[in-house]
Amino acid sequence: TIGYNKRINKFLFINLEYVCVDCMTVKN
Repeated sequence: TIGYNKRINKFLFINLEYVCVDCMTVKN
C-alpha cells in the first residue's frame, strides 16, 4: 500500500508541475 501511495503521490506531483508549466506558458 505504501508503494502504491508513493506512486500516486509522484504522479500527482508530476501532474501539478506540468499544469504549472502550462499556466506559465499560457500567461506568456
